[in-house]
Amino acid sequence: MNTYNRDTFSLLALLDGEVDLDINKKVPVSALIVPKIQRPYAQGRSDEHSTFVRQTFLNELFDSLEAHKECDLNFVYGIVNAKGEDYILELLDGQQRVTTLFLLYWYISCAELRDKPEKYEIVKRLLQKFKYETRTTATLFCYRIVDFLFRYEEGIMPSECIRKVKWYFKSFDRDSTVCAMLNTLDDIHNRYTKRNSKAPLFDSLEFIRFYVKSLGVFNLSEELYIKMNARGLQLSAYENFKADMINFINQSDFEGFRKKVKLFKGAMGEEVNFDFNFFIKLDSKWIDIFWKKGSDEFDDSMMSFFSRFLSCRYVVDTEGKVSDKEMRSDKTIEFLYTNAEKNLGKEKYMGFKVFEEVLSDHPENLILIDKVLDTLYDYDHKANAIFSRMLPSWERNETNNGDDFYKNYKTKNTHVKMIALSAFISFIVHFKKFDVSLFDKWMRVAWNVIENTNIDSLQPMASLMRKFDNIARWVGKYIDENNAGFFEALSTFKRADSSEKENRAVLEEVEKARRIADNSDWEEAFKKAENHPYFKGMVSFFYSPDMNVNDFRKAYQNASLMFDENGITDLFRKDHILIRAIVSQLSTWELLNNQYITERAETQKYLKNLLASNEDVQSVVTKTAICPDKESMIRYLQQAIESAPNPQALANATDNNKWGFYHAVDTLRNNVTIYNWMAENEAANKKTFRVYTYKEHIMLAQPRTSYSKIALDTERAKTGALMVKEFGFDYHDPNQKGIYDKTGEVFGNDFWLRKDAGSLKLWIGFIGKHELKLQITANSVEEASKLVEKFENAKIHEEDSCSIQFPVLQHWDNESTYDKLTLYLRSIFKSLNIDDLGEV
Repeated sequence: MNTYNRDTFSLLALLDGEVDLDINKKVPVSALIVPKIQRPYAQGRSDEHSTFVRQTFLNELFDSLEAHKECDLNFVYGIVNAKGEDYILELLDGQQRVTTLFLLYWYISCAELRDKPEKYEIVKRLLQKFKYETRTTATLFCYRIVDFLFRYEEGIMPSECIRKVKWYFKSFDRDSTVCAMLNTLDDIHNRYTKRNSKAPLFDSLEFIRFYVKSLGVFNLSEELYIKMNARGLQLSAYENFKADMINFINQSDFEGFRKKVKLFKGAMGEEVNFDFNFFIKLDSKWIDIFWKKGSDEFDDSMMSFFSRFLSCRYVVDTEGKVSDKEMRSDKTIEFLYTNAEKNLGKEKYMGFKVFEEVLSDHPENLILIDKVLDTLYDYDHKANAIFSRMLPSWERNETNNGDDFYKNYKTKNTHVKMIALSAFISFIVHFKKFDVSLFDKWMRVAWNVIENTNIDSLQPMASLMRKFDNIARWVGKYIDENNAGFFEALSTFKRADSSEKENRAVLEEVEKARRIADNSDWEEAFKKAENHPYFKGMVSFFYSPDMNVNDFRKAYQNASLMFDENGITDLFRKDHILIRAIVSQLSTWELLNNQYITERAETQKYLKNLLASNEDVQSVVTKTAICPDKESMIRYLQQAIESAPNPQALANATDNNKWGFYHAVDTLRNNVTIYNWMAENEAANKKTFRVYTYKEHIMLAQPRTSYSKIALDTERAKTGALMVKEFGFDYHDPNQKGIYDKTGEVFGNDFWLRKDAGSLKLWIGFIGKHELKLQITANSVEEASKLVEKFENAKIHEEDSCSIQFPVLQHWDNESTYDKLTLYLRSIFKSLNIDDLGEV
C-alpha cells in the first residue's frame, strides 16, 4: 500500500507510511495519536454550528468519493515522539478532519469489505494505529470500534447498534468525544445510504488526501503544554493531574505497573498490562463512583479523592520517619491535605512535583488505589456498603444514613473524616478480601475510637491513622494465620514495639473484643449501649471486668438515667449531685489542674474525657449504675461526696497554699450555689468552666472572661461582705453584690471595695497573688502629700500622685484576713478622725 503520491497522503498511506524525523531521516509511523493536550472531538457535536460544519464537510467528502476526484484537506501538523523503536506521530493540528476521516474509513470498510476478509484485516490493522488520548474512554472506544464489524440493518442507526454491544458501557456517554463520534457515524450512515448510486466507495478513499508536516522529535514540555492550553483547551485540575500521573506511570520502572491483569470489560478475557487497564478504568468504570446525574463536577471529586487518599497513605507510610507532632508543620501533608482542601472546586492545579515525590517512594499505592476504587465501585456504587459505614451508627437515621465525603468534594471534610477514610483504606490493605460483615465490625470499632479521642489537630489525626493501620495489620494477619474471628483477633492486639501509652479508647475496644470472643451475647449488649446519644461508643465508665452480660445490661439502664443526649440528666443535675460526686474524686492538684467541669454534652467532650480517664471516677459511676433504684443511686452519690479522699496538696506547698487548695476542693465538692451559677453561665455563653492557676490563685473560670471567673482558694468574698456590713464600704462594681448574693463569691482577678469619707476615698483591693491592698485617694496632690505624713508606713502611689498606699497584706481565710484588716482600718480611721465605724 506504499504506492501513493509522496507529496500527499491518504489516511491509510500515512498509517502505513513514513514521516520526517529530521532533515535527513524518515521513520515509519507506529501510531497516529490525538494527544491528551488536544481538545475533545468537536466536529461531531449536536449543536447547530457543529452540525452545519460536519454535514458540509461530509458532503464535500462524499462528492469527491462519488466523482472519483481528489479532495485536498490541506496540511496536518504533528510531532514525532520516539519510544524505543516506535515512532508515534502526535497531532497538533488536523485532529477534527483526521478523526472524521477515520470514522469514514471504518464505516465504509464495514459496509464494503466484509466479504473481502484479507483486505478488511489490512485496513483494520492500520486503523488500529489511530488512537485518542484526550480521555481513556475515547482511547478504549477507538480500540473497540476498529475491532467491531458493523452490520447495517434497516432503520437502525450506527449509534443505536453500537450502544447495544457488550463492550459499550455507559461511561462512554459521558465522554463528549465518543458522543460526537457516534453523531458523525449516524450522519455518515445517512449520507452513505441515501446515495443515488450504489457503487462501492472504498477505493475512492484514496482520493481524500492531505499534506503532513512533521515537526520532528519534540518533547512535550510544560511550555508547549501551556501554549496548547492557551489555544483553547482548558484542562481541569484533575485532567492536569491525571495526565501527569499517566506520564509518571508510563515512565516508571516499577514492575507492578507491567503485571498482566484481565482487561476491564474484556469480551474474551484478554490480559493487558496493569497500567493500561488502570487508564481504562480511570475514565470509564470509576467515573460512575464520582459522577452524579445532572452534575459535571466529578473531576473535582476525583481530584479530591486522589489528594485525600495520598494524604492518608503518606501519613501511614512515613511512620518512624515523620513523628505525629511533626505532621503539624510537614510541608508534604500541607500540600496534599491542607492546601488541596482549600483549592477544591477552584480549578487551581498545584503541580505534580509533590505527588511525584510521594508516588516515587511508594509506587505500590497506585496498585492500592486500583483496589480501593474497585472496592468502592463493587460495594458502594452498587450497594452503599461503604457509604453507610462512613457515618457512625449513632448518627444514622432515615434522612442521614451515610456520608459521601470520600467521593464528593462538596461534602465538608474534617480530620475525623480523614481518619475514617484512612481506616477504610487500611482495611483494604490488610484484610484478604472485602467482607461486608467484617468491614461493619471494623468501622464500628474505628468510630468508637475516633469519637472518644480528642482530635483537635494534625498530630492526633496522624496518630490515629497510624494506629488503625497497625491494628488492621495485626487483626488481618491473625485472622488469616489462625482462621480466627474478628473479635478474637482484636482481643490479642498489643503493640509490643511501642513504648507509648496506649490510647484508652483502643484499650476499651480490645477489652470489648475479649468479652465478645468469650460470649457473643456481649456484642449486641455493647452495640446497644454504644448507640446511646451521649455514650457514642464509650461504655467503660459504667463497666467493670467482673460483670456478666446481664449485670452490664442493668448498669446500662441506670447509666441511661444519669446521662442523655444533653449530658447529665435533669434528675442528676438536682443539687448537681452527679457532677459533684465526680469532681470529689479529684483530690490532688495534678488531677484538678486544667480540669474542665461541666454537666453538658459539648464539642470538646470534657465530661466524657473525665469519665474515661480517671479510675476513681469510673468506680463511682459504675457503683452508682449497679444500685437497685434511682433513690439508692442518689444516696450513693451523696456518700461518695462525703467519703471522698482527703485533698492532697503539693508536697512543697506552704501552709497558706495548702489551706487554699483544701478550700478550693471543699468548694467544688459542696457549694451547690456555685454550680447553679456555672450552669446559668454555661447556658448563656456555651462556654465550659476550667480550673487553673492565675497570679498564684486557683481560679474557676470560662476562657477569656472576667465576670465568669472566681478564685477558689480565698475567702475574699466573705471578708469583703463583712467590710461592707461593718465598716460601710460599697462594692466598687455593683455586679459583685449580685454574684455574692447568688454564690457567696465574687468574680474577676481583682476585687475592690470603696468608702467615701468626706473628700477622701478609701479603697480595699483583693489582688492577685493573694495581695490585700489599702489605698486612700485625695482630691489633689497637695492634699495627698499632707495626708501621707500622718502615717509612718504609707507612701505616695507611684502612678497616681493623688493617692497613698499602705503596706501590702495577704488575703487567704476569712478569719485571719478579717482580723488583720480590721486592725489596719481602725488605725487609719483613727488617724483620719473618722468616727463612723458602723457596728465596730
